[in-house]
Amino acid sequence: MLALLGLRRAYREESVVVVPYAIVLVFFPMVYYITHPEDYYRRPIDPIFLVPAVYEVVSRVRRSKGLPVQDEKPLSVAAAS
Repeated sequence: MLALLGLRRAYREESVVVVPYAIVLVFFPMVYYITHPEDYYRRPIDPIFLVPAVYEVVSRVRRSKGLPVQDEKPLSVAAAS
């Protein structure tokens, strides 16, 4: 849930960087929802879910403390590597 909220927040701030994450988070699990009933398909994608989830948490903490959030480039470091 936090990953989806983080994607939404990052999309509002910088939509170009979010596209690769959105593609992976939508299409990778969809294939396995259709073909595999097991739960172990999630293990390779868990770190990818973690990046937007952490972005959402950090953005909320910064906003609650009154720190600026707009000056950041969301997910840019992770997308560049």
